Amino acid sequence: MKSQRLDSGRLLQALILFGFSIYLIKLFETGEIHRLVAPHIAVLLKLTLGVLIVMTLYALFSFFTNRSACECAHDHDHHHGHTMSPGIVSLLLVVPVALGLLVPTQALGASTMNNGLQALSKESANGSVIKQEKSTDTLSSTSHDENNDKVDLSKVPRADMKGIPKPPKPKEGAELSLLDVEANILIAPEYYFNRRFKFTGFVYHPEGWPANRMILCRYLITCCAADATPIGITVETNDASKYKNNSWVEIDGTISTRKIPEADKIAATSWYYGYPNKPVLIGHAIHPIQEPADPYMYPVTMDITGGN
Repeated sequence: MKSQRLDSGRLLQALILFGFSIYLIKLFETGEIHRLVAPHIAVLLKLTLGVLIVMTLYALFSFFTNRSACECAHDHDHHHGHTMSPGIVSLLLVVPVALGLLVPTQALGASTMNNGLQALSKESANGSVIKQEKSTDTLSSTSHDENNDKVDLSKVPRADMKGIPKPPKPKEGAELSLLDVEANILIAPEYYFNRRFKFTGFVYHPEGWPANRMILCRYLITCCAADATPIGITVETNDASKYKNNSWVEIDGTISTRKIPEADKIAATSWYYGYPNKPVLIGHAIHPIQEPADPYMYPVTMDITGGN
């Protein structure tokens, strides 16, 4: 007589595959997938989800084994390995599935900022060694002196881009990406200094910085959160301390300069390494906002979302 028995190993395999499938569905339905991977990787994960569903269905339909279907001519009272036994490795896979389903996915923020970048003795881009001194520039009033904030464009660093066309000139007042500034301010400084733009990002207060300064940041990712690089700009405003780490804001401000040598030691602002006068966004208006559905930036060729 044919009989069936429960293959506990195959059942556990089916449940684990089902759990991973549900986890991916959760990421896509909630939009949390954008906190983990770049858009082109999300497309691949959709294909992965399809494969997982097929594997789950196969495991579910095959977890019953037929004892009499075995063509072995020996006694079936002993264990001959035709069923799968749950192993420690399989059980360990339950842990990431459970965590993924129960714990909300958080975007990278100030707590993951690499504040250990040391650049005290490196040579700057113009060939000189910059002496690191404590910045003494502070705000003395609630308003700025526009004459002091005015940047002499003849004295700002400029990359030698002979034969290479300049990037498009951004419209003043437009919302820009921090990546746009980082990539192009040395190529065409006149497009950015002394001009007013809007930026969005999360707030980061480096330890020991004055109360009138903070850094506006976003992470640049190529594939996933594991390769994230923070990019930011120093913001100067009297009520900087009002905005807490990781809070998202939109800032309307003018790009000027300040002597902030300690910015070279902060990963998010070290893209302007070695130059005495650092880009600073003089904040005219700051508005708290919700964290965007997609909090990261992507290389220009990969930015298929159209966002900043």
